[in-house]
Amino acid sequence: AFAARDARRLQGAAHRLKGGAWQIAASETGDLAFEIEKRAKAESWDGVEALVRDLLLALDRLQTELDHLTR
Repeated sequence: AFAARDARRLQGAAHRLKGGAWQIAASETGDLAFEIEKRAKAESWDGVEALVRDLLLALDRLQTELDHLTR
C-alpha cells in the first residue's frame, strides 16, 4: 500500500497492525502504526517512508522477543 501510495489501503493496514500490537502491549509497534495510520488518513506522505522503515525494524524486534518467549 505504501509503495503504491494507496492511502486507503495503508490506513487500513496500519489500523489493523496498531490494534493487534496494542493488544499484546507492543507499544513501539502500535505507536508507529498509529502515526502511519494518521498520516495515511490525511493523505500526508511526508515522513511516511521513515515511519515505515522504523515500523519494519520494530516488527523485527518484536519477532525476536516473541521467539524468545516460545523457547
